[in-house]
Amino acid sequence: MRIAYLLHWMGGSESGVFRKVDAQARAWQAAGCDASLFLLRAQGSPLPSTELPLRSVEYDGFRGRFAAVASLVEQINDWSPDIVYLRQDLYYPALSGLRSPIVIEVNSHDLKEYAAGPRGRYFYHRLTRGRLFGLASGIVYVAHGLALDRDFRALCRPGIVIPNGIDLNRYESLPLPSNARPRLAFMGTPGQRWHGADKIARLAAETPDWDYILIGPNADEAPASPPNVKALGYLKEQDYRQALGECNAAIGSLAMDRAGVAEGSPLKVREYLALGLPTLIAYRDSDFLGGAEFLLELPLGSEPIDHLPKIRRFVEDWQGRRVERCQIQHLDWAEKEERRLAFFRSLSSPKKILFVSTGLDVGGAETQLFSLATGLKQRGWSPWVVSLLPPGPIGSKLLREDVPVASLEMRRRLPDPRAIARLARCVRSWRPNIAHSHQIHANLLSRIARVFARQGRLVCTAHSMNEGGRLRMAAYRLTERLCDVTTIISQAAAAAMIDKGGASAGKLRVIPNGVDTERFGPIDRPPNDDFVWVALCRLDAAKDIPTMLKAARIALSDKGRLLIAGDGPLKAELVTMAIGMGAKVQFVGTVSDSANFLQAADGFLMSSAWEGLPMSLLEAAATGLPIASTSVGGIPEVVEDGLSGLLCSAGDAEALAANMTRVMAMAPTEREAMGKAARKRVIEKFSLCAVLDQWEALFDEIGS
Repeated sequence: MRIAYLLHWMGGSESGVFRKVDAQARAWQAAGCDASLFLLRAQGSPLPSTELPLRSVEYDGFRGRFAAVASLVEQINDWSPDIVYLRQDLYYPALSGLRSPIVIEVNSHDLKEYAAGPRGRYFYHRLTRGRLFGLASGIVYVAHGLALDRDFRALCRPGIVIPNGIDLNRYESLPLPSNARPRLAFMGTPGQRWHGADKIARLAAETPDWDYILIGPNADEAPASPPNVKALGYLKEQDYRQALGECNAAIGSLAMDRAGVAEGSPLKVREYLALGLPTLIAYRDSDFLGGAEFLLELPLGSEPIDHLPKIRRFVEDWQGRRVERCQIQHLDWAEKEERRLAFFRSLSSPKKILFVSTGLDVGGAETQLFSLATGLKQRGWSPWVVSLLPPGPIGSKLLREDVPVASLEMRRRLPDPRAIARLARCVRSWRPNIAHSHQIHANLLSRIARVFARQGRLVCTAHSMNEGGRLRMAAYRLTERLCDVTTIISQAAAAAMIDKGGASAGKLRVIPNGVDTERFGPIDRPPNDDFVWVALCRLDAAKDIPTMLKAARIALSDKGRLLIAGDGPLKAELVTMAIGMGAKVQFVGTVSDSANFLQAADGFLMSSAWEGLPMSLLEAAATGLPIASTSVGGIPEVVEDGLSGLLCSAGDAEALAANMTRVMAMAPTEREAMGKAARKRVIEKFSLCAVLDQWEALFDEIGS
């Protein structure tokens, strides 16, 4: 692969930015790619020191940039790269002449950054921003917060998140300092308010027994600094490493909120960690979304002095210790550049699939889409997921798996005809072999958008027994000719769909939901002292939680308790209904790891009034839990009454309670046998591997 790295060069070979650019391109070369730098360079600025092939064009003044970019574009086209990697900059008309796919790297919120500069440049960028990103075949963000920001997700361009990294081979952990007093260091570019040098000065005033050094910022940026703060100004790498070697901990940016940023991926923090320094930050770091013992994350926008006891404990705990290399190995460029190159290759993949979903909140349909997108990615497909609504937690999970996510920025119950054009633009941009929509709103919108962008095959998947009333069924029927095939997740749901006239039998296929039977499985653990039932569902009308609560009130009078995980529009009402049941029933909210939640339970409870094929039921069966459930939709296709669970009619709280009591009264060996039967059936019929095979067979059949 041949990659042209195009960037606006402002000078400073010692800068972290250039070290990043140089490390990226060298990593591409090490992976067997041909990489070359193409620099737009201010007149008189020195060329950077690098062993990489380099071509540059100088410009004089803002207007001179346009001619210089045109010259660079000619040179790039003559070189014929497979990818042009553009570090985020302004739009120049000549960029439209590039004949290779463009990937733009986004390092900051461009609108907020330009708003802090000259007004003319800001308005020019605001007017031309759509043209700039419209050229992109893909976008690489350095932070999840950027990728999920409305100003970026609405661009309708495939983008992934690769936080900044560094070449760890250039760094060794610093020896422990010999100073008697703790010493903290801050390093950053001068003149940036969002670094929060003033906050460091106030922290220093409250900790006179500690010393502080500022590398980069001058004394004016930390007014009224106490004597224990020393501003060293600009230092070369060798000198600042020596200064950092005398420190016990480091400080990252403390005022990112001043730049409108809540999450970041600063290079200096990676350098601190590579040198072994534990670090204080006041934002969420994209490489450590779950936190890390060597990062003290203070609340965004807060004053460090308000958290002084916590800061003291952190610094004192790290006295005499350094961050170990094994804890930060994922910061190395080698791993990150493998992911970047994989994204480049995906843009020209012969197996592209565009998933379209109504939303990406936590739910069965969304969870299944996540499994399909990541599972097909592992099988060589290049997925892109587009959500009609702003992306929720599943969108964040997809980004962490390097699956691009975008949003059409629709709002619930507010029709937006512009979404048709946006989706058509996504289709034309991605040029998928398969477009695969999920849930009724996405299904109908995808069919209509196909009138304006007919690319590849369209598969529409319905996820429920109850897709809607007569109007929705009529819409399904009228648009059926615009899709190649409609699928649904259970035999019962298929019969209902045909009966209501939403699909013709010849164009409807049944492909069930699939569950990862390796992730969801039984574990050896001692039995709970009190029998624990769990429910995992969206708190809406379909799940009929009032019936579940009535059953629990009857069955759990003597023993047992019920944990209900999930969220939804009826939560407040249901919590009120459960008042008086005490600790017997608890609403635990959304759980981040449903596998662990299920593995800690003794039985699974479901009271749905209607269903398609519930993912949580499949997960519970795969975990080997005995099940008490209503017999609706595709549930009897999973649970064999009396063998792998106990079923009753919808809305019958007394029958559901009787089944709960019966399960609790079973001998442990009998419950274990019921759970094993449930797991056996899931492995045979509903394993994710088998379901992915069915999807790929369908795609082959319709001519992907």
